[in-house]
Order: sequence, then C-alpha cells, then structure tokens
Amino acid sequence: MVGAAPAELAETAYKQAQELAYFPIWSYAHPKAIELAERLAHHAPGDLNKVFFTTGCGQAVETAWKLATHYF
Repeated sequence: MVGAAPAELAETAYKQAQELAYFPIWSYAHPKAIELAERLAHHAPGDLNKVFFTTGCGQAVETAWKLATHYF
C-alpha cells in the first residue's frame, strides 16, 4: 500500500495472517486469491483470462520457464 503508515501495513499483514498462513500455491486455492484472480482476469486484454500467483520474482521466472518448456 503506497503511502500507508507502517502501523497500517502491520495491521493489514496481521489480518491476512489470521485468515491464511503461508502455504504453497501449486495445488491450492483460497477465496481471496480466487477473488483477486477474477478481478485481474476481467481487466486482462483479449482472451487472457488465466492468473497464476507466485510468492516472488524467482519463483515467477522459474514457473514461467517450466510452463514454456512444458508447452513446447
């Protein structure tokens, strides 16, 4: 949250941690993740309607690489 005070960030993180702790995303879905994916897919151009979340940059690159090599 840009412009948010550290206390606001801590409060938001605390609320999220109460609802859902960290877990791998490859085989699971969560209502908040589904909601966000639907919102993102709705705004994507053309027929781009799939969303895949990762936990960071390294995992995003590795996942893209694996998906691309599997496709080809």
